[in-house]
Amino acid sequence: MIDTAKSFEDIYFNKFSALTGEERLKMAVESFEAAKIISLASFDAGADKISKKIFLLRRFYGDEKSLSTWENILNHK
Repeated sequence: MIDTAKSFEDIYFNKFSALTGEERLKMAVESFEAAKIISLASFDAGADKISKKIFLLRRFYGDEKSLSTWENILNHK
């Protein structure tokens, strides 16, 4: 699906092309952190750490892996 005007897409591409790799990485990390905060706002604040992590993994990655796989990954020491 293409829902962005070509002229805006060109401006956006040129803006990001002008950034350094470090700047692009910083923007990506900040965006990911914001997405985590927004997602966790809809989850039980009193939940334990593992439950929150599983919630985020399932929210961001869907059903790519089973719940038991996520639990095994998170409990691995």
